[in-house]
Amino acid sequence: MPTETLTEPAIPHPARGNFGLLLRVLIAMAGRTGFLVSKKRQSRARLLRGFSLWVGNHKSFEFEHPMSFYGERILPHVIKLAMRNRQLTPYRERVAAAARGRVLEVGIGAGENLSRFGADVLEVIGVEPAARLAAMARTAARRASPPVTVMETSAEAIPLDAHSIDTVVLTWTLCSVSDPNAVLRELHRVLRPDGRLLFVEHGLAPEPGVRRWQHRLTPIWGCLFGGCHLDREISALISNAGFHIARLSTGYMRGPRPLTFTYEGSATPVFHGQTG
Repeated sequence: MPTETLTEPAIPHPARGNFGLLLRVLIAMAGRTGFLVSKKRQSRARLLRGFSLWVGNHKSFEFEHPMSFYGERILPHVIKLAMRNRQLTPYRERVAAAARGRVLEVGIGAGENLSRFGADVLEVIGVEPAARLAAMARTAARRASPPVTVMETSAEAIPLDAHSIDTVVLTWTLCSVSDPNAVLRELHRVLRPDGRLLFVEHGLAPEPGVRRWQHRLTPIWGCLFGGCHLDREISALISNAGFHIARLSTGYMRGPRPLTFTYEGSATPVFHGQTG
């Protein structure tokens, strides 16, 4: 499996502006990501470390997202702003250029990829469980070249026939689904034997020190940003779901290391009696 190192600019996912700045300041206060922390801030650094450890030990705090004003009205717009960041454009363009035939985009969000699909894409089916984001995607679909259908449903049970999809597109999606294994099994089911899974995701870093901070920050980050995990090992999830990873690029981009370890690549489904 060919691998390479990413050298693109940092992806400030899933927040930018004040939200991204806030998180950078919090991490800086912890003094573990290369930011300068003055002695006056060391007490706050200890407080943040203590809070992150407390959250990690209180599982009831993790990823409980009742319908709320923030979740319904604010978070979809935060996600839309984050995903419109121009630094994401090269990744989106590479994925869109590789898509062919009948495309399933899981986590279509506000439809940021729709304008980038080329003439080789015959149809796009988008899956988005958040009602407001699905509505934004339908608006974006009016300006897209291929016909687009947006399904407001969970990716764990997609109402499509088996082996009916040529290309599955995932861009910063596996970090926030509640059961990534179930989602990937469903994607394996709907892909044709010669189909491809195209993905760009952020996730678990290789260094133990960075991983510790990813584990500590994930409960806080997830509560703020729709269940997003910083510590999922994307390549292992894909391989364990019955895919052969044909191409994989990994590496840090500019920014705090707990947030910027990225996986980009493609995979094909492996069926019984078939080898990768």
